Amino acid sequence: LTSPQRAQLFRQDCSAALQLNPDLGKAYRVRGIAHRKLGKYKVAKSDLAQADHGDHGDQESTAATA
Repeated sequence: LTSPQRAQLFRQDCSAALQLNPDLGKAYRVRGIAHRKLGKYKVAKSDLAQADHGDHGDQESTAATA
């Protein structure tokens, strides 16, 4: 898969996960990065801001991967 194809798959997977549990901070972070790679900067900024404001239960893993 090419990088844009992978980004699109990540975006879709994260969107599905967030429909099930909107408190998944890591899903917002990954989806924000995917949006950025797809050139959707405003949406990326929104998702990354949401990831910073939440939980979301994965602060430790988010800090480790940042």
